[in-house]
Amino acid sequence: MEETWIVAVSNQPVLYTLQYIQAIAVLSIKLSPEEREAWKTSRALDKNTWNGEKTWEAILSFVISKLSKGRSVYEADTEEMSVLSSSVWSQQSIEYNLQQFCLPFLRLCSLLQHHLYGDDLPGCPREKEFSVLASGLGLLSSTLALCDCMRVLVDPCGGSGVHWLSGGIYADSVEIGQAVSWPWITYVVCSRQSNGVPGKLFNTRSGLKCHYGYEGKGDRDDNFYSLVKKDAF
Repeated sequence: MEETWIVAVSNQPVLYTLQYIQAIAVLSIKLSPEEREAWKTSRALDKNTWNGEKTWEAILSFVISKLSKGRSVYEADTEEMSVLSSSVWSQQSIEYNLQQFCLPFLRLCSLLQHHLYGDDLPGCPREKEFSVLASGLGLLSSTLALCDCMRVLVDPCGGSGVHWLSGGIYADSVEIGQAVSWPWITYVVCSRQSNGVPGKLFNTRSGLKCHYGYEGKGDRDDNFYSLVKKDAF
């Protein structure tokens, strides 16, 4: 008998918390060994517990300290990591990196909410997409002009989002490099000349034509939405 799994909309805050921690873990791989050592020994999160201040700096320090135990995941693919770690990281670039990792999850949740409850798919400039989607999903009390991933982060389970790191599971059993990510999809605004259907996942030529039209070649219609696979072209 086939099993059917339904994810309640009320679980979105918990799932977002897990997605955020995964984004932090993947980000930590891109840091240089010197940067990771500095974060690991920082006092951002006192004694590696979840009782400290809940900031991205604190969570990054916590995650690095836990993933560094045993056979470190940071010891693999050192050549690739050396290329990634050559980047200069700032607070803005870290926030952008985290948002890009979490955005596909917010898009999928918005699409699910649209199909289940008929909620509108919001239209907005690309730079405000994160805050608009988070607000539409009830993860923010209001749409903020500037919003960071941490402001959306909630942990109603009292820290269970990181218990898998602080318990008996250590780095030698965690495959961060093969972490499951959400499909890379994006919302686009289509013209009525395209033959798409609002809310449909396109991987056809009509969908691609619609997407290219959105890049400045077609008529923009704010009431007609579509979903396009970003990797389809």
